[in-house]
Amino acid sequence: MAIEDPISAWFARQVDRSPDRVAVVYEGRQLTYRELDFRSNRFARHLRALGVGPEGVVGLCLERNDGALIAILGILKAGGAFVPLDPESPRDRNERILDLAGARIVVTCAAL
Repeated sequence: MAIEDPISAWFARQVDRSPDRVAVVYEGRQLTYRELDFRSNRFARHLRALGVGPEGVVGLCLERNDGALIAILGILKAGGAFVPLDPESPRDRNERILDLAGARIVVTCAAL
């Protein structure tokens, strides 16, 4: 692996090396690398179906939790980039950021 490789490639390598090890612990819930990979792949497929790919920008307006990590990995696997937004910020501020970034899709629910 080279430093220039995308994060998704580094993650895939870790999944191959230790699929059943715990990758995430959040509020008593655990996800293995295999589970995190499965859920982020499912989300990436959904994003691709919506047209997200290279050069695609996705707004990410989520609380910090395991769902946010699934969303971030899914966006990167789809080839897109994400713009983090603070759910506590005023709506018009977040809308301005999304407009400047050219985001067409916004993820607002962590039930991934």
